Amino acid sequence: MDAAAVMARRLEETLRLQGGVILATAAIVRRNTYLGRGILGQNGSYASPGADARGYVPVERWIMSACEAENPVRLAGEGLTRLQLGGGESCGL
Repeated sequence: MDAAAVMARRLEETLRLQGGVILATAAIVRRNTYLGRGILGQNGSYASPGADARGYVPVERWIMSACEAENPVRLAGEGLTRLQLGGGESCGL
């Protein structure tokens, strides 16, 4: 069975076990071009505890995103939604 067929089986099994519901992770995107108002996290200053190692703060929540964020300093997988499967596994859209 190829990888796509295995993933399809896992998705179908998760749907069956969870009554037709699949949960997804929050895709939070951090930026260094503007600050937030403290809604998504500590993002009112680039020196805030919410800033990551790049100095970027969490200012955007992307919903069901299959597009990776394009920042000057990229972080692999930033902005991508992951579907939560049974057994602690996840997969991309």
